Amino acid sequence: IPNPQVRAKAYPHEFSGGMRQRAVIAIAIANDPDLIIADEPTTALDVTVQAEILDLLREIQAQDGTAVVLVTHDWGVVADVADEVAVMYAGQVVETGPSHDLVRDPQHPYTQALLSSIPVADPEVARRKDRIILKGDVPSPIKPPSGCRFHTRCPHAFDRCRTEVPALLDGVAAGTWPDGSTPSGATTRPPRLRPRSRARARRPGPAERRRGPACGTSAAGPTRRPWG
Repeated sequence: IPNPQVRAKAYPHEFSGGMRQRAVIAIAIANDPDLIIADEPTTALDVTVQAEILDLLREIQAQDGTAVVLVTHDWGVVADVADEVAVMYAGQVVETGPSHDLVRDPQHPYTQALLSSIPVADPEVARRKDRIILKGDVPSPIKPPSGCRFHTRCPHAFDRCRTEVPALLDGVAAGTWPDGSTPSGATTRPPRLRPRSRARARRPGPAERRRGPACGTSAAGPTRRPWG
């Protein structure tokens, strides 16, 4: 920010949007944190300022090894800067994985619908693109539905989805709820945040762990597959 001695005494309304974002980031990193939670850091900013803010976060991460949790609805930002992604619906994590894998091959019906809504600049490609239109409304966060919170809008929902929350499974492939009860040998783990080392983290390879829902769809529509 130019003229910091003058700007330090200025009011917020005297700053541009990008300058206010930089000031907030400066406050956030003043104590050399191990983790920065950036909630919509590029909202309402023009493309140039967005790029500057994201570059600043990358620089902080590279220099100090600071972990960054980025909360955003912008899939362009996700694909550009994120190593791992957690997709949430109505406050519930429905799918996680390396960003490039999740964007290329989404497993959960909500993730598929979300990605299909991204505008395409090329009109020819846009006409060929299959848009998934979800019916209904987002449920109330005060009184969410039982079971999977997406079942009220999911085109593949059935009775079990209304009573049970699908577990996130390691390395899940496309499919739906397995038949019968969960076997004793099944690996079901809740999503968790892993601490990032002080060195700059590398982007996970395509063969590394991915977590998806126990429910999902295949190219031919909903299917059932046994455990194994």
